[in-house]
Order: sequence, then structure tokens, then C-alpha cells
Amino acid sequence: QIICSGCAPPKQNQAGWINIEDISMEWDLPEGDPLIFMLNKRKKWLKSQEDPPEALSNKTDICMLVDNGFRKVRDEYHWSIQDGHIHVAPDGDTWKIKSAKKPSSPASSTWRCDIQYPRTEGTP
Repeated sequence: QIICSGCAPPKQNQAGWINIEDISMEWDLPEGDPLIFMLNKRKKWLKSQEDPPEALSNKTDICMLVDNGFRKVRDEYHWSIQDGHIHVAPDGDTWKIKSAKKPSSPASSTWRCDIQYPRTEGTP
């Protein structure tokens, strides 16, 4: 059973069952995987080691987009929530950010990497 702490409300913190075979850990993914690319980008953007696309200047928007998951559309990967998106396309042996748009609604203060409003014990 897993609890989705990164999902958007009202699905946030809901529990569900998933087959262990369907769970991939970061170290299980092959080098060059688009998810690894995006997780590395998120980490660099949040630590101010690299500037995010101009549309994604808010760190909670970045978390909300990346943590909501992605879908594959042909050879591209799309992270999206609340009309915002990050589209990642192949670029030779690596990936590039094709386009980015901030979500239309502000991020909830309960996103797991929301720096402005850290979660306290007992807070959903």
C-alpha cells in the first residue's frame, strides 16, 4: 500500500494498493531515462544550481508539476497539472525542455517540497 503525498488535492494523501513490480526506484532506471533527466532538473532548480525556464520561477510550481507525474505522448514526455506543463523532448542522447508553462492555480502549501510552509506533525 502506498500513500500519494505528491498528488494534487483531493487525491493527496489517499492510500492505494500497487503491485511491487510496478514500482521503479531512481536507481532502477536506465541512464538517460527522461524521468531521471527531469528529477535532476528539479533538484538543480530547487537548489538554485541552475535557472528554471522563465515560466517556472516559483519553486512550488516546479514541485507540483514534477511530482504529479508524467505521460508519454509519442516520443515526448509531458508533466502537467492545472493547465501548467513541462514538455520534454529527445535531443540526441539526452533530453531538452521543449516548453514550460506555470500552473493556472497557485500550489497548495501541502506539496512536499513547499519551502514557504513546511509541514508540521499532524498536518495533512
